[in-house]
Amino acid sequence: QFMKTLEELQKFISFGYLYLILMGLLQESLFFNQIGINILNYSSITDILVSPIAILTSHPILLLALVVISAILFTIPNYLSKRSHKNWIQKNILKNKPNLNETETRTFFSNLVIMFFLTTLLCFFLGIGLGMGEKIAERIAKNELEYNTKMTFGDGNSENVYLIETNSMYYFYLTKGNQNVKIAPIGTIKNLELIKN
Repeated sequence: QFMKTLEELQKFISFGYLYLILMGLLQESLFFNQIGINILNYSSITDILVSPIAILTSHPILLLALVVISAILFTIPNYLSKRSHKNWIQKNILKNKPNLNETETRTFFSNLVIMFFLTTLLCFFLGIGLGMGEKIAERIAKNELEYNTKMTFGDGNSENVYLIETNSMYYFYLTKGNQNVKIAPIGTIKNLELIKN
């Protein structure tokens, strides 16, 4: 029984991480698409694998909210299973499944919660990708960017830029007076200096 549970947990974790990778790709694609970049052309396998973790850790408040929601969601199957005989559960949730035993009832509620959780994650990553992409595109169009990063190139020349994002291979940035996004390989940049405003 323990080994079976362990195998199921491993499958769930593997599926969960694969789903997170897909969500990370979706978020990055939606974000960069709004500023005219196909990010998949500039991403390594490493970038793809770590993208969901990078997204979650760069938004600590949203990460905390997601953890809290997850904790609440995963207490629901146990709560509902213990109260499955209640009239409101029978009428509203189990109306098409009246003859489930205890194990089947718990499995049903667990699957329901997992589907809800996956939908929540989808909305979370969609929201970040669309919202942040639209915001940066609007700021570029209105010339409202703060060029608060000093980028020094390999030849010693430097320029104040707005750094959009970076991955394992490229820097994505804008320079003052130019609304076109520039892409520089990591190796061509000597250093970055954050300018205090």
